[in-house]
Amino acid sequence: MKIHRIMKPADVEKITKKYWKEDSVILHHTGEMFGIGCSAYSDDAVRRISKLKVREDSKGYIILIPHIEWLHENGFKVYPAIKRLLTQYWPGNLTMLFPNHMEELRHLEMNGKIAVRVPSSPALCDFIDTIETPLVSTSINISGLPFLTSLPEIKQKADNWVDFAVLPEKATTRKEARPSTIIEIEGNSLKCIREGSLPYYEIRNSFAKSLVLFVCTGNVCRSPIAEYLLRDKVMKSELPFSVASAGTLKNFKSGISLFSGQLLLGEGIDTTMHASQPVTEKLLSESWLVLTMEESHKENILARYPDFGFKIFTLSEYADMEGDIDDPYGHELEDYQRAYGEISERVNKVFEKMIKEGN
Repeated sequence: MKIHRIMKPADVEKITKKYWKEDSVILHHTGEMFGIGCSAYSDDAVRRISKLKVREDSKGYIILIPHIEWLHENGFKVYPAIKRLLTQYWPGNLTMLFPNHMEELRHLEMNGKIAVRVPSSPALCDFIDTIETPLVSTSINISGLPFLTSLPEIKQKADNWVDFAVLPEKATTRKEARPSTIIEIEGNSLKCIREGSLPYYEIRNSFAKSLVLFVCTGNVCRSPIAEYLLRDKVMKSELPFSVASAGTLKNFKSGISLFSGQLLLGEGIDTTMHASQPVTEKLLSESWLVLTMEESHKENILARYPDFGFKIFTLSEYADMEGDIDDPYGHELEDYQRAYGEISERVNKVFEKMIKEGN
């Protein structure tokens, strides 16, 4: 098996021009685990994979697309609530069933639907974008048997399954790797087809109300101001969002700072129940959008949880403004007032965007 490594964008173009064919079967890496794949438009290649897996037919295979825009470009209807859900979990391990209207995908549909997701591997997304065809993706195993998880094991047991491999520089199966969670929409509610690495209860909650998370250092001054200001607007407007805040400090517990609480109370907003909490992987996964007070907060989170980079912005960046919000902690009231004004101005901009997202 010839292995081609993608280390820079130019590698994708070179590999596809020289080796890719419409009926190619390849080894790839989704970002979580290794998989076997082919063009979703090639019935022959899909049948070849089914034969290798000793699978009766090709219906129900998951297809990988490069980005959410692919759905719009190919005429799939993505309603606002679905778009918010997909932008929260894509790229990632969520698979969504869509009614299929594409003749090229009829051989893959089951009950009139196809299963679609955007993989978390940027290299694989670039590859799919370059070949200009969605990619069938499935585990490397005989149906019903455990899937192969390491490259040496794949070389030993399934080397002749593929024509070549397209892999990022580093590709290993994550510990306790699980398949994607598969859901579909039934009316105004979700239905879980298969629960995988993403908990269904989390997805269901996100579908009902998308979570906006504000982040500062200790979660006592700046991020609570943003949280309570935006939550007040959301509640009054009855938009389908929830709001929370957290801090980058791991072992710090406190209520809201005195001046932050006083300034919010001046708006009629009670913050006596506020309790600081740290940023966690679970909290980031549950969030649709993460907004930080400073660029350093964004960098801190990305260093620890790089997979969530696609939904993390500074508050100023997302509000189409500039500058960090300086920390008033330990300073005088006027410093809190200045931070409060800057946060309020940016939260208003964020709220305007949310109104468009909620409709």
